Amino acid sequence: MSSALFAKMVVMVLSVGSTAVGVLALRQSRLQAAHEAAQARLNMRQHAERTMELRNQIAAWVSPEALAIYAVQADMVPAIAARPPEDNALIVDPERGLKP
Repeated sequence: MSSALFAKMVVMVLSVGSTAVGVLALRQSRLQAAHEAAQARLNMRQHAERTMELRNQIAAWVSPEALAIYAVQADMVPAIAARPPEDNALIVDPERGLKP
């Protein structure tokens, strides 16, 4: 085998090997990105479930009647009534509807 042919074979093997390494690196990065996305979705789902559990606990502890009694005892005013109306704000009146 001549030295030129041997050099061509070495270059060919190295180029195929480097291409294979590049493809494997790309595949690995895609797998890692997919894993991170799945982990993020799992974390979001766990946080949503925990939030729902906490909301259920709060709802079990507090009833609208208990809140109304507490608000009267503490001289609280609804936040909407406590804010001064802005010039261009719409105010909702239960009897008359929206008014500027």
